[in-house]
Amino acid sequence: MVTKSKILAYSMLSVGVLGALFFNNNMNLIPYTIVYKILSIILALVAIVFLYTIPPDNKLREQMQLKYLIDGLKEKGAPLKADLTKCSILENSYTEAQESRPMYEAIAFGELQNIMPADDNSVIDKTTKTKLENITLSILVYEAEVLGQQRKFYSQVIHKDRATLMFLLEAQKYTLIYYDKNNPSRCYFVLDFLDS
Repeated sequence: MVTKSKILAYSMLSVGVLGALFFNNNMNLIPYTIVYKILSIILALVAIVFLYTIPPDNKLREQMQLKYLIDGLKEKGAPLKADLTKCSILENSYTEAQESRPMYEAIAFGELQNIMPADDNSVIDKTTKTKLENITLSILVYEAEVLGQQRKFYSQVIHKDRATLMFLLEAQKYTLIYYDKNNPSRCYFVLDFLDS
């Protein structure tokens, strides 16, 4: 699956490489060719970094499918006003080891915070050269009566701990849950306020 961002990145890379080759061979014909050659190389490097930051096709496909399902629930599903103070929170914490990258690579990708201890949530293990990161995931569970039956609605995974989540839910008070009338277990919590 070729996306617009991939087409743009490959175009930039092509123009950068061809420009560097062209201005390398025509040093005497065009004035200030060194400037154009440097700009072409910079364009090619930016394209390479851009290609590395574009998510893989399977992740893009998953994001598009998820967006399609959410839009379908919002359009055809039934809305339910949920009192967020009555939601229970399920939380899971674990530690994930990630291979640490060399310093120059972190600088190239603008990730200086990864090579310095910026927060309490991550450390670098000096013996194995891996970064250990504590990850906390939460899910909201809301119980309500729908079509004469008591139902439990489970939210999407939220990358926040219980204390932070409780604070944000107290401030918001209410949200909407869109659910499929034929299958109420398919639902979507509107939690846009958690990103701000």
